[in-house]
Amino acid sequence: MKRKNIAAALLVLFCAVLGFAREGACRMEQGAITLNAFGGGYFFEGNQNVADSPMGGLGVTYALDPNWAVEFFASYGNFAVTYEGARCNCSEKDTDVDGVATWVSVLYELDVEGKVTPFFTLGLGGLFLEDNRAIEREASLLGNMGAGLKYHLREWLWFRTELLYALTTPGAYNNAMAWAGFSVKIAP
Repeated sequence: MKRKNIAAALLVLFCAVLGFAREGACRMEQGAITLNAFGGGYFFEGNQNVADSPMGGLGVTYALDPNWAVEFFASYGNFAVTYEGARCNCSEKDTDVDGVATWVSVLYELDVEGKVTPFFTLGLGGLFLEDNRAIEREASLLGNMGAGLKYHLREWLWFRTELLYALTTPGAYNNAMAWAGFSVKIAP
């Protein structure tokens, strides 16, 4: 149910933004720095003891040229976890934990004209879950790859959506991230 609600919210947000668009190519400029604010969700594989959750975060993009960019993202969410065995110093086994996902990625934009620009990303980072009642912190290596769209609103403003496949280790869990937000060019 959460996945359908998040997908519906992303679709409604994208459609609402269409009215603000202007003509022009949604292209990166070499040396441009962009701030990204986003909201969406992190979806865990069904056999994990962590529930899906909304996440929000910030990112910074540096354009290497009109097609290639390097990005850094950090996001936060609060996740419901069911502890198993002796991993928790607590009487109840269900609790909420703070989760932070951070990653660095390489972005490639396709050469297209118009208001919408598709892109692909490939990243590496970490997923960290922490609850002070747990005996050990959960930290996972996070590799991701995905695709998205940038929709040109103004010369300095884009609406951005992205779907990412996320592989976490140990355990090689297949997870997903979906998010939407705005990108604002701050320099030059």
